[in-house]
Amino acid sequence: MDEDGELRISPTVQSSFEKWHRVCEARAHSMHQHLFEHGDSSSDEETKSEDVRAHKQDDTMFQHEVEQSLFKQIRGYRFPKTINPETDMLYLFWQFLASLSLVYNAICIPLRTCFPFQTSSNISVWMTVDYLADMTYIVDVFLFQIRRQYILGGVMQEDPILTKKEYLKSERFKKDVVAMLPTDLLYIAFGVKPAFRINRLV
Repeated sequence: MDEDGELRISPTVQSSFEKWHRVCEARAHSMHQHLFEHGDSSSDEETKSEDVRAHKQDDTMFQHEVEQSLFKQIRGYRFPKTINPETDMLYLFWQFLASLSLVYNAICIPLRTCFPFQTSSNISVWMTVDYLADMTYIVDVFLFQIRRQYILGGVMQEDPILTKKEYLKSERFKKDVVAMLPTDLLYIAFGVKPAFRINRLV
């Protein structure tokens, strides 16, 4: 990924892929010879065993090169100062996770409130998943939303100070604050009732 967080294919990975492609072509040619050309059977068996060994070695080398390249990219990754919400792959993947949290709350809060899905034996499991969903909300606000670029006058604004100010004065921020209010503290006085988490659906 580059400094803007966009996914880029490194020259090393591209070179490894091209090398692997050439190996595949050589394999196809070898298979064609074995299938359509006749020769000594013992010689064919020896050639096949040598091809198998060569193919395994090529596969191992290609896999090792790709793993090393990916490791270098991950190790050198720096979280971007601002995020383009339309092209940043990390942001799009994160939005998928955040959407799962929202869907979980939208389905499970009403079900647990109206029907006896939550019992004394499984309450710890429900609360664990609840707080994992809450962590998703918090990370989304403080790590992603304040870095989200926006369009002003037809130009994408990439200044981190401007993106932060734009988010803090937006309606999205107000709704996010309401959704993150710690209404769970009411559990102390009234017990663990899922209805107290209804603000997570804002």
